[in-house]
Amino acid sequence: MVLRLAAAGHHVTGVEKSAGMLTSAADRVAADPEIAERVTLAEGDIYTLPFEDGAFDAVVCHGVVMYLTDSVAPLAHLARLVAPGGVLSVLTKNQLAVGVREALSGDYASARAQIESGQAASVGNLGITTRGDTPEHLDDLARVNGLTPLPWQGVRIFHDHRTDWKPTENEYREALETEWAASSRSPYRELGRLVHAVARREATA
Repeated sequence: MVLRLAAAGHHVTGVEKSAGMLTSAADRVAADPEIAERVTLAEGDIYTLPFEDGAFDAVVCHGVVMYLTDSVAPLAHLARLVAPGGVLSVLTKNQLAVGVREALSGDYASARAQIESGQAASVGNLGITTRGDTPEHLDDLARVNGLTPLPWQGVRIFHDHRTDWKPTENEYREALETEWAASSRSPYRELGRLVHAVARREATA
């Protein structure tokens, strides 16, 4: 994400609590001199972010919150960093779709157990149990922290279970366009493995 945002011309600060991962990130940034001058890397975690309130026009946290105990404190720490007029972007597991991957993959016993229990957690791609949030809960947390929710999207709706998929370039483009079309439309977006919640802090007069 840091590399992509920097390549698009943005000045980006990346935060990582693992020293090893931070070194790896620094090596990847250094390998691309065109973006290196636009990237700053810092050591820290989501609970101790070393920045002043309102420090950033955009705060991006993708694929992190689902590994944490809850979303309340993490979103509060992230939201305080959003400048007036800025946005917070959070991508995490979608609680509404727990059990869908298992059902599409043919693991019906596991799917039924998850669906009937209404559980918020399930095993992810890395073999680790991760916790889901509903879009409504993420929007509520944004409001509590002074942000205005924007329309949310479902991510990985139709292809999350395709572990053996090797599409052609044309097939991939068609799949991506189909995912994009469904991402903002109900009831399709509710079935996405992930939920992308975005919120804005209103600009000051």
